[in-house]
Parts: sequence; structure tokens; C-alpha cells
Amino acid sequence: MTNDPDREISRTAPDLHREWDTPHLWPRIEEALAREARAKKRWSPDWRTLLAAAAVVVVAAALLRPGQSGPRPARTFLSEQGLSDAERTEAASARSIEALARLADPQLARADSPKAANCEEKLLVLDTEIATLRADLGQNRFNAYLRQELAGLYREKQQTLKEFLSHAQEN
Repeated sequence: MTNDPDREISRTAPDLHREWDTPHLWPRIEEALAREARAKKRWSPDWRTLLAAAAVVVVAAALLRPGQSGPRPARTFLSEQGLSDAERTEAASARSIEALARLADPQLARADSPKAANCEEKLLVLDTEIATLRADLGQNRFNAYLRQELAGLYREKQQTLKEFLSHAQEN
């Protein structure tokens, strides 16, 4: 006996080889393959197929948006007539608020209360925001959103001036 196990196995293996008759082996293999082929012909969804179907349903639902009768018209731009009306109203409102500001300016200059200082600072911020929005509107006159924002700033300035004047009259 040698010390090399590979040589020993190679020398012993031919003596251990046996053959026997298996007449039913190949028919059983063929039958199993045929059963497997028939099973594959029947459709059985795997997880990838189900995932793809779910994705299609989600995309379709997002595109169709149930409950919506159709695309909503975008109302972010004004017509010529609407622009003309908005500019007239805006100009009248600005004149009114500026008149109110002229009434409040002397009282703001005289007042040295914390409320007056806060009011002055708030008016300065509002005037800066109004100037910025007016510059933006100069580039896009038909933008209704910018006009709404500007109107909101004018209302806030008007409210601030009214509050200050009523507070100044009380004192």
C-alpha cells in the first residue's frame, strides 16, 4: 500500500465497478420530463409577472385619475381684458394705500414705541416684496399668480397701516 490516496483510489476503483440492468430507468426519466413540460405549458404567474401587472394597474390609475372628468384648464395667465381690469384695480388700490401711507408717515417718524418700530420694519419688508413682484410682473404681465401675490401684499400693507393708525389714535 502506498501513501498517495489518489493512486490508491485509482487502482482500486476498477475492481469496484458494477453494472446492472435498469430497463425502467429511461422510461421514468422520459415520463418525468413530459410531466414537467406539460406543467410549464399551464400558466402560473411568478412574482415578477404579478409585480409587472401591479405596476401597469398603478400607472393606469395615475394616468386616468378616477373621478376627474378631464384635464382642468390652466388658469395661470390672464387675457388682455383680464389684464387691463387687473391693472386698473391694482393701480387704484396702490393709490389708496399710498395715500394711507402718507397719512401714517409723519406719525411713524414721531413715534418711538416698539410697536411703531415693528410697523416700520414690516412696511419696509412689504415695500421690498412689492417692488420685487412688480419687477417680476414687468417680465410676465399675464401671470395671474403673481398678480394675486401682489394683491395679497397690498392688502397686508393696508392692514398694517390701518392697525398702526388706529393704535396711534388711541395713544
